[in-house]
Amino acid sequence: MSYRTIYITHRCRCSYKNGYMVVRQDDQTMVHLSEIAMVVVESTAAYISSYLMAELAQARIPVVFCDIKHDPIGQYSPIYGAHDSTKRIREQIAWDGAVGDELWRRIVMSKISNQARVLELLELDQARMLRDYAMRVEPNDVTNREGHAAKVYFNALFGMGFSRDENNAINAQLNYGYAILLAWLNREITSRGYLTQLGIHHCNEYNHFNLSCDFMEPFRPVIDLYVANHPSESLDTKTKSDILELFSGFYQLLQGTYRLSSILSLFTKTNLAILGGRADLDAYMEFSLA
Repeated sequence: MSYRTIYITHRCRCSYKNGYMVVRQDDQTMVHLSEIAMVVVESTAAYISSYLMAELAQARIPVVFCDIKHDPIGQYSPIYGAHDSTKRIREQIAWDGAVGDELWRRIVMSKISNQARVLELLELDQARMLRDYAMRVEPNDVTNREGHAAKVYFNALFGMGFSRDENNAINAQLNYGYAILLAWLNREITSRGYLTQLGIHHCNEYNHFNLSCDFMEPFRPVIDLYVANHPSESLDTKTKSDILELFSGFYQLLQGTYRLSSILSLFTKTNLAILGGRADLDAYMEFSLA
């Protein structure tokens, strides 16, 4: 399983040679493609050869590009994620709505439970309210427990006056972390031949990543916990590197201990099997913060 995130922050030349990504600055660094999970290009002065881009696509390694403000702005992924993508897309269009509604209930329960765990780790009393919300989620979350929990959660984490629409250090860190998380899940979904546009709950016609937005929800609290412990830090190179390192962190599942990047892969694979009728809902993989 690939595990390394290549983070390019300065002017350099990136090329391909004999299975390796070669990065040349004052010196030369070589990384075998089998070790790379993602490439993040922050510098707008980096040169990347078309040969390398083709090989990264062949290896299904996503590349995230940043704008002049160093914020993620785009993602490069292979056109053909799987040999049977047409079959998978037809399957996706025909997914059972009732199964999707129940899967969404479990995803929201996991998200709120992990939000409660974040508050518990920070010794905040509102955790008990979120535990109660998690137990009351209905199929398709028709009573919007997710929205009610979010209001309590962010007010507890960052103060009663906090808004996700504000331009501040907290939101900058959250947005960066969520963008990287979204990119990971885009990779996992497209590499299995499915469309990110067709979600089970998110259905915005202007959102190209509805399904990725569905699957990312239980993992947002990983980013939130980091930001809550570093609320005043600016989104500099070190902070971005620290956020990227979160995806190499280890978490305990019933099946064993895995890196977060591997858990995202297993979570996506299991959910797609459930939606496609190849696994029942009891196979849902619960992800819990330690």
